Amino acid sequence: MESVILTLFYFFVAAKCTRIMKCVLSGHIPQAASLSTDAVYRSIRGAALHISPDSCLYRTQQPKWVVFTSVQSTGDKTYMRDLMVIQKDWLLEIAPHYYTET
Repeated sequence: MESVILTLFYFFVAAKCTRIMKCVLSGHIPQAASLSTDAVYRSIRGAALHISPDSCLYRTQQPKWVVFTSVQSTGDKTYMRDLMVIQKDWLLEIAPHYYTET
């Protein structure tokens, strides 16, 4: 019984987190970026972006899609700050007028 309760709790929390994450994304649609083949993130406008070394995502396997709230430019790179990992499908669901399937 305990494992059933833990499983239900896990899925309940995960579902709530997904809704919160989609809510955050809806306010930052233009700040989504995808990982390109050259290991650099590209914004919707094609700008080259990198994960900030201050981010907890910096030392992990780079996620395919992220949304950010701000950028910090140094001499040679532009770093995304305050990142959240997102799913590509969320962009198509939340902002079909802004993003299209490619």
